[in-house]
Amino acid sequence: MIDIGCGCGGWISDVSRIIKPTEAELAVADSSEKALEYAADILPDEVNCYKVNLLDMQWHNRWDIIFLLDVLEHLQDDRQAAKQAYDALSPGGLLFVSMPALSAFWTWNDELAHHKRRYARRDLEKLAEETGFILRDSRYFMFFLSPLLIVSRWLTNRKVAKSSPDAARDVSKAMHQVPHPVVNGVLRSVFSGETPLGHLIRFPWGTSIFGLFQKPPAVREELPT
Repeated sequence: MIDIGCGCGGWISDVSRIIKPTEAELAVADSSEKALEYAADILPDEVNCYKVNLLDMQWHNRWDIIFLLDVLEHLQDDRQAAKQAYDALSPGGLLFVSMPALSAFWTWNDELAHHKRRYARRDLEKLAEETGFILRDSRYFMFFLSPLLIVSRWLTNRKVAKSSPDAARDVSKAMHQVPHPVVNGVLRSVFSGETPLGHLIRFPWGTSIFGLFQKPPAVREELPT
């Protein structure tokens, strides 16, 4: 399995604590050499690091599982990236994606983060239809905490609108810092409680969305009797 657009490698670092690199090939890929340098510092030596162009990865039937976590929203041509993931997967392989959800949640922070779009479930259905994938599941998450995000963005909207670009980035950086341990513990508990419930019901909205895509399995030819 490989995490494409891996950033600093945190996700595969977590996965490697459960699935050992000696049991299955684990890898990360990114277009940024600097990101891969950071990733190499925290990943086990057995994890491979690849520098790739996400729009032209040149892999074919290579991976069983691909992660594209908070990646597609940054790309002008998200369809091409998804098609590249399709080509890179072996038949029956799985693609896990996450991205910011719903244009109604668009704020100044999306602009600072260089987001091109937010996604609804119907967008994931269309993405699957246009790239050949089977959409196995799609669900919104960050449902319980979405009111807090809306309020926090609304309270800072006027301040950011009147700020210089550098000052706006400072506001965004401050908002993304880990809060006080007590506050962080409460938020973690709320978010953790959403996970088991999210397996039973589909939340009507959330600030993020998860999608599980599958490349169609290979068709086996029946031998003549």
